[in-house]
Amino acid sequence: MYAIIRSCWIPAYFRNESMFGLMRTTSRSESEDFFFSQFHKQGDTLCVFWLRFQSAMDMQRNETVRLDNESNTSLPTTLSTWFIEDDAAELFTRAIFYKIQEEILASCYDMQIKRISEEVEGVTHLEIRDVKVKDKLFKV
Repeated sequence: MYAIIRSCWIPAYFRNESMFGLMRTTSRSESEDFFFSQFHKQGDTLCVFWLRFQSAMDMQRNETVRLDNESNTSLPTTLSTWFIEDDAAELFTRAIFYKIQEEILASCYDMQIKRISEEVEGVTHLEIRDVKVKDKLFKV
């Protein structure tokens, strides 16, 4: 009985189907609203709106091409000699790389190993202190 009724229900979500194109979130709508408000003024005719819209789309396309070219032809400057930073520079876009670089440098320069315990069953335990946050201990 349950199986028969269940087949008539509208599924609340689809695990195997990509639904992002059908749904609009508030942030996405706000982003679009901001984009349109940059070149639209009250009282514009349809022709003026269309010309401004095309101009804005061209600027967006040019910026995308410029950023793609920048990412594909050169690597960002690394601040250390660690291989993980070099790998991140090759894998990620510049904006994401700079966030990752900040995390890598913070994990290396802002952390101190307080204590290393004896190896038990092949596992070594560490106590790590965050220099920037007083009395913050991490047990790894």
